Amino acid sequence: MALINSVEELDVILESAATAFGGYDMIFFTLDGGSLCRNCVESERENIVDAIKNDMNDGWLVNAAESNAAYDPGIYCDHCNVPLSAYEEND
Repeated sequence: MALINSVEELDVILESAATAFGGYDMIFFTLDGGSLCRNCVESERENIVDAIKNDMNDGWLVNAAESNAAYDPGIYCDHCNVPLSAYEEND
């Protein structure tokens, strides 16, 4: 799991998310225990950057990221509800 303590670290992980971790996508975690997909992290970047810079535990404080290959089905993005596991079965 990659810890995120700054906007710079968030940006490095976002830039490498498509090619890192064996090509698997990333799951981003918030300080309050939420899970976010990469698309929501990118679309809500302004809120996340504000939370990181001001150390606000407002639901947007992303503090870690990990490959979605590390998780079984059943984990969903708390913002858009998309399945996050690399192994999620599609109906």
